Amino acid sequence: KLRIGVDQDWVLAKLTKKWLEYYNAIFDDDLKADDLESWDITEKVKPEAKNVMLNILNIPEFYRDLEVTKDSQRVLKNLQEQGHEIFIITDPYTKMSMKSKFEWLQEHFGFIDKKHYIFTASKGVIDLDILIDDGVHNCEVFKGKPILFDTPYNQKENRFLKARNWQDIENIFEHRLEELLGGKEK
Repeated sequence: KLRIGVDQDWVLAKLTKKWLEYYNAIFDDDLKADDLESWDITEKVKPEAKNVMLNILNIPEFYRDLEVTKDSQRVLKNLQEQGHEIFIITDPYTKMSMKSKFEWLQEHFGFIDKKHYIFTASKGVIDLDILIDDGVHNCEVFKGKPILFDTPYNQKENRFLKARNWQDIENIFEHRLEELLGGKEK
């Protein structure tokens, strides 16, 4: 059985959508997720917005009503029922966002033991078999086998097995696990 790490932002929670809505309203802009060329949203915002972007995440309850990524709950429940251990690995950003992220996970992914929530900005220190993440930088440093979750800003990346959505992830675990693990299924 596998120990699977799953990123929260973009992969489970549609953070970027809401974050851009706040940014666009505050700074009178029309930035879209498709405009992003990097996971670092501050690279595309107006210069005067750079210092404000992380503070948006400090808004009480910001995370509480984020949309859940389609099929993520169903697929993770199925993987857990198959005996795999699921860990949520997410960057805490700030003390306030960590609290909101934790509460959001409890509400939407309460079937995953809260002892399996790992708040860290350094995913390279995590010792798991598989990591599902949208950040190329996280896939590069992860010691196990990464699955890159498709986003507008990682379209040109081809070094990692890529999943367009949670149905793709389900397919990888059902039909392509040996390929992912390098020829030997656990």
